Amino acid sequence: MIIDLLMISIIVCYIIDCSGFVNSLKRGLLKYLYKLNNPNPTSFRIKPVDCSKCMIFWIGLFYIIFNNELSLITITVVSLLSLVSSNISGLLMWLTELLTYLENKLYNIIS
Repeated sequence: MIIDLLMISIIVCYIIDCSGFVNSLKRGLLKYLYKLNNPNPTSFRIKPVDCSKCMIFWIGLFYIIFNNELSLITITVVSLLSLVSSNISGLLMWLTELLTYLENKLYNIIS
């Protein structure tokens, strides 16, 4: 159960904080609703969709409810995972930078 919740947290952090999907969604909504040519997606928020902390909490809560695992321990785990959402996102970005660094080093060795 804890591994499942951790994987959900990583997926949510990737989608919301790393992929750029939320900004694209907000840009599309601004274009559609307000007929703007070059909208700024950071000008408004659509919580909980653009907040990884909120999304981890709510998706994790729904997950433990639908799996009949609702207990004080599982709610605490979900709460702690939502608390460290910025750390999870930072770790994902750091991993990307590390892989880019290694790729550049290998490229310099080969060429």
